[in-house]
Amino acid sequence: MRGSLSLAMQGDIGLWGLVFCHSSTAHSVEPPVRDAIRTLVQMATQRMLLLRARQEARYLQRVQDSLVLRARSEPQSPQQLLYEQASIWMKLFRAHGVVLWVNGGCYQAGVTPTPEVLSQFVLRLERSHEHSGPWCTRELAKETLTASLAMPDQCGAIAVPLPMNSTQRAWLIFFRPEQVETLYWAMQPTASPHPASIVAPSVAWYEEVVGKSEAWQRVERLAAVDLGEDLTLAIAAYEIRSLNMHLECERQALAEANQRLERLAHFDPLTKVWNRYRIEEAINAELVAANRYAATFSLLLFDVDNFKQINDTYGHSVGDDVLVALARLVESSLRGCDHLGRWGGEEFIVLATHSDVEAAVGLAERLRTLVAELRIEGLKQTVTVSIGVAVWQAGDSCKTLISRADDAMYRAKHGGRNRVEMALEPVPPVY
Repeated sequence: MRGSLSLAMQGDIGLWGLVFCHSSTAHSVEPPVRDAIRTLVQMATQRMLLLRARQEARYLQRVQDSLVLRARSEPQSPQQLLYEQASIWMKLFRAHGVVLWVNGGCYQAGVTPTPEVLSQFVLRLERSHEHSGPWCTRELAKETLTASLAMPDQCGAIAVPLPMNSTQRAWLIFFRPEQVETLYWAMQPTASPHPASIVAPSVAWYEEVVGKSEAWQRVERLAAVDLGEDLTLAIAAYEIRSLNMHLECERQALAEANQRLERLAHFDPLTKVWNRYRIEEAINAELVAANRYAATFSLLLFDVDNFKQINDTYGHSVGDDVLVALARLVESSLRGCDHLGRWGGEEFIVLATHSDVEAAVGLAERLRTLVAELRIEGLKQTVTVSIGVAVWQAGDSCKTLISRADDAMYRAKHGGRNRVEMALEPVPPVY
């Protein structure tokens, strides 16, 4: 070959390719022919660049679509994302292994190094790769960062940092196997004394390149960055959802704890009716209303007759059963505006709102009769109560009202038990 013509194929950022024309004889090429060839090469270059751009756009779209469907559904964990999409990603990036490293967790698919080796790999990446772009190589065995790591089945890698927050990064890593590449040459080196001439080889000459993977193309690096950004958003959405679920569980636990505290603060643990503190609160509130609007109300203070005898004869568990059954019976017999509280021991108070003397006595007699009909398993004697009734009078306080009801209850006990007694009218002060 004695003649040669070379034409440059210019891309957007410089030399994109070359066209070589060879001839076995030397001859000149006329300017019109050269111009026509140059025009033809320019047209072909623009067409090929356009085709490449369209191909890259379709490829980038396929990579983006691999997470679009997932983004519309319930957020998934990094492990779920990797295991469901690994085969698609490995096909798109011509890889035989993929790793997602998130918060110290290593999720792997395909042919990858051991978790111990990956841990060292990520640690070195964190120390040496500070910028946000991908790190890639086609010769892991010759890279300073990876040469000492045991990766016998991997030859190329691309690692994309995923910025989870200001201080922590996750990593998406693809691995490629060795790809033996055969290069065929149109000419071969020669020791000819005429270096300017092109000597036709007598035997076809080719070279095999080993120890390398396929090169990571520019569009693949761009696609890996796009996929990394989508993954970062998907993982962040999952973490936000997990945090919200955790916060909701904490909120529910806090609400339940508050309910338990309220029950402990306001309810008697045995009978489940109001405790002394809560019923006293309600009495004070009713006193405020009575003093302001003259709304009459009554208190019924009662206790179980011969309760100590029941405990001594049948045991405290039977005594507890009596109190529980009594509380349920009385509470179920009251109006919605009335309240029952355990005052202490076997003593209970009924706060009967909007209740005058006649209504209060009628309620006390009805409750006394119901209790006398109560039957407790294991108890052979009849349960009875002695009830003292006090109706609010102007000038009453919680203390004086309960004191008058208490006096009436003890008069009922001394009068033979299983009775209802009215409180005496308060004695006006002498000046």
